[in-house]
Amino acid sequence: MPGMRTPAAPGGTSRQDFDDFYVAHFGDTVTLSYAYTADLAEAQDIAQEAFSRAWQRWGALEGYENPAAWVRRVVFEWNRDRWLAISVEPPGVQGSGGPTR
Repeated sequence: MPGMRTPAAPGGTSRQDFDDFYVAHFGDTVTLSYAYTADLAEAQDIAQEAFSRAWQRWGALEGYENPAAWVRRVVFEWNRDRWLAISVEPPGVQGSGGPTR
């Protein structure tokens, strides 16, 4: 509607700035996450979480030289933690579980 202000982001900045950032970088962020996961739905979820975290900190991030690098770092760390969680052997299990001689 004409005359309506765009809601402010955390920190008092314009939501439009964040929306523009999101539109410009979401696709590349999904692509990066897909390279880690090989699962499009998971990659989209991880990218969305990274942008959700960016929105919460947008007042500070928009002053960064490259806020997209911060989002990519969140994606990397999320995927690293995901891989660590699924690659840790359960307690009491040693080796590959194959037959031993």
